[in-house]
Amino acid sequence: MKLLNRLPLVLLSAAVVVVQSQVAVALTPEEVGTIAKEITIRIDGPKPGSGVIVDQQGTTYTVLTNWHVVEKKKFYTVQTYDRKRYQINASTIKRLPGVDLAVLQFTSNQSYRKPDLGNSDQLREGIMVYAAGWINSDRSCSERCYRFRDGRISGLDSNAKDGYALVYSNIIKHGMSGGPVLDEQGRVVGINGHAQPDFLIGVTEFYGIPINIYKKIASGISLPPVTNSSVKSKFFCGINKAVPTTLIKTSRGEIPLISWISASDFTNKSRCQEVSARFQKSYENGTLNYLTAGTLNGQPAICTGDRKNAPCTDSTLLFTLKRGTDPQKTLQALLDHRVHTVGGTISL
Repeated sequence: MKLLNRLPLVLLSAAVVVVQSQVAVALTPEEVGTIAKEITIRIDGPKPGSGVIVDQQGTTYTVLTNWHVVEKKKFYTVQTYDRKRYQINASTIKRLPGVDLAVLQFTSNQSYRKPDLGNSDQLREGIMVYAAGWINSDRSCSERCYRFRDGRISGLDSNAKDGYALVYSNIIKHGMSGGPVLDEQGRVVGINGHAQPDFLIGVTEFYGIPINIYKKIASGISLPPVTNSSVKSKFFCGINKAVPTTLIKTSRGEIPLISWISASDFTNKSRCQEVSARFQKSYENGTLNYLTAGTLNGQPAICTGDRKNAPCTDSTLLFTLKRGTDPQKTLQALLDHRVHTVGGTISL
């Protein structure tokens, strides 16, 4: 009888041990920060970026980063956490199919940490994540500086362009593309790479590529190519109140931004199509972080920029204005168009 009474306790204890062994214990932010700093690689080249060590074979280390960081066949160097620098032969850089990812390799006799790769399929909205990378120089950083940012998963996109299915609140700056996104256990669950400003409400969402995409490709499982057809149009030219109008698609419906009325019907329609396409291209490229007022070829103009008061150039132009027009007033009207303001449709 005593044996029978004790048997369930033994089984229960065994069950508890099994359950506990499956529970991953969260590390402190400081512990995750230590891991992140040791595995995050600084990449210098035509487009400064970041990367993360994902494999080691003898003295050869494999670094995962974004393809857009290393897409140009130029000279690159990488820097490890101990400030040692290594040259990269561009011919050894490999693009991964269908996504904005690439791998490169460097050789070193030093011992560098190889992180655990997590299961990004287990990520859910609200989960805490950490992002790391080397930002470009700015007012607070005379040279490139390392940054470690916390935040939470805010969205999961199953139909994402170039693999950018993770949406999170971590603030990512230029230069952090290719750096790791880590979970609370210090495991790499994603790769930084994209910022998308919302023109209407003046906020920016940050995107990463789930690490499981890399794991599937590395294990030989091919992924279907991702095309631009999966990108939904945000800015487009349509008709509003019988007038060619640049419209914005939002969760609240289509909102008119600019009505084109100052020229002939043909010119108004052509300008609407041209300017709407520029807005859309800037939206897709993530270059609507700032709008600036300036001049281009002697004409007042509205442009995009990577910082406040950036100069207008042919590549950043959104649209020009009639000579004698104050571009600052037009810029303010665009800014007033955002949610929670009184601004209405702008007529040009």
